[in-house]
Amino acid sequence: MKTRLIVVAAFICTVCHFTEAQLLPVKPLNTTITNTTCGTTKLCVSSVPNCDPAGNSSCFFTSAQFNNGTLTIEMSGTTSGYVALGLTPTASPLTQIGNVVFVCGNNKSNAFFETVSQNGSTLTPAAVPAIISPNVLGSTNNQTLTQCAISVNISAIPFIPANVPLLFNLTILNGTTNGTDLGPAATVFNSSGTLDLANPMSNIPQNTLNITRNGCGSTKLCVSSESGCNLTGNSSCFFSSIQVKNQTFSIELSGTTTGYVALGLAKQNTTFVFICGNNNNSFFFQTATQNNTNLTTANVTTVYNSQGVVAQNQTLIQCIFNTSTSFNISTKADDTMYNVTIMNGTTNGTDLGPAATVFNSSGTLDLANPMSNVPQNTVLLNITRNGCGSTKLCVSNESSCNLTGNSSCFFSSFQVKNQTFSIELSGTTTGYVALGLTKQNTTFVFICGNNSNSFFFQTATQNNTNLTTANVTTVYNSQGVVAQNQTLIQCIFNTSTSFNISTKADDTMYNVTIMNGTTNGTQLGPLSVRFNSGKEVDLSVTSTPSSNSSNAITNLCTNVLAVLLSALILYL
Repeated sequence: MKTRLIVVAAFICTVCHFTEAQLLPVKPLNTTITNTTCGTTKLCVSSVPNCDPAGNSSCFFTSAQFNNGTLTIEMSGTTSGYVALGLTPTASPLTQIGNVVFVCGNNKSNAFFETVSQNGSTLTPAAVPAIISPNVLGSTNNQTLTQCAISVNISAIPFIPANVPLLFNLTILNGTTNGTDLGPAATVFNSSGTLDLANPMSNIPQNTLNITRNGCGSTKLCVSSESGCNLTGNSSCFFSSIQVKNQTFSIELSGTTTGYVALGLAKQNTTFVFICGNNNNSFFFQTATQNNTNLTTANVTTVYNSQGVVAQNQTLIQCIFNTSTSFNISTKADDTMYNVTIMNGTTNGTDLGPAATVFNSSGTLDLANPMSNVPQNTVLLNITRNGCGSTKLCVSNESSCNLTGNSSCFFSSFQVKNQTFSIELSGTTTGYVALGLTKQNTTFVFICGNNSNSFFFQTATQNNTNLTTANVTTVYNSQGVVAQNQTLIQCIFNTSTSFNISTKADDTMYNVTIMNGTTNGTQLGPLSVRFNSGKEVDLSVTSTPSSNSSNAITNLCTNVLAVLLSALILYL
């Protein structure tokens, strides 16, 4: 009977943990959070390399240490608001816990701690299962540094056996506070793969070079197989950076592979290939020529200072090297225009298997210009997340998705002033991105489209997945661009808050949808929904109000849990 009551209580708490707050009292932090034992006694992650948790530089830091069934977590952020840690279990039986987010916040220079649920950028107070009982210590420093440390008794969870790997995806979030109310969350770190919280070395590749994205777009040109891909070897990523100084290329190359990663630079029908490879767990460097998928060893005499490692259990290869900007094919020393390719393949000793292309610039890049592959015309609209949650309401298909067109992102923002909506709309698409605003069974659709690399703007009505052009006379000041090799569309426009369907000028409640589809000229293909608010939202406020529909469930869960715990106490 005792065991059954514990399991039932845990189940009830698990079901209810998204509906009830768990704001816990804190005590002054009696220990200093440092990065001195990272990788030896505790696992550490941070928003920037070598983050100093003492607050001497702007960064966000989290550590995890597991000992005798207790998980100790430290959180630190250079913020006057809050720093939060999201834990997503990636393997059974931990998945029975569900996603957990711990928040360390600042309430007028007083620390507070709570657990929340996450929906995009929205954090909602929510209790974690009652058998997870964190001990909390907290402090803030001049309202610019927020820190706390908690201890979670993992061994008290009945369905988790001893010595189970604590496999989680980790996310660090940051946002503003108003008292203990939390503003929209911005992701400042994501592990982009599973980490074992009980293993201090879980996120540290063995013998890696210090290849990072620091300086990308400012001091070096960067290209990669995926936007923001993880250079530590914890997920598939192929990356290269190039800096030019004194007629010399300084090149970094990294790939998640057991064979080789190669960089191809092509000009005047000649491709120079630089190869970093794995020969039975030993690094080797080669230069080669390319014929379709075949790489043939060929000497490039201008290469020097090459270094490399085979790391992360032979699944990560990294190297750095220098070479002349001319490659003996141009007498013009400052001719730095090349097509760039990243390839990978297998190795047999130092013999190279067929090359698979994982990145191609699909055009010439100026390797001396760090901004050469950064879209220029997106800057004209300057659509960013700045002001989200403070001066404008923002919605998107993914939390903090990248607005530069380097990854899939659909985003819109709203500001209301003088009975006018000022709207921003952005989508990673070659066709169109559309915003739907619905009230009184009428949907107004605003479309930013691509007609053979030229921007166009339309308004329409919606019938299921079909959009039909329809005039909305209250739209004005529309501007837009088609950018990033026709894969990014952005626009801004203004329109009346009423749309002629309401005589109440301050009625700003609408259901919000973001859609996209293909274009043929200015003809619109069927739409796909990328975001739907699911209910009417007040576009005049900067954050979506929390739903109160869960109150009855919360009270029911609380009462049921109280009865079960009372029964357990009587039984004991």
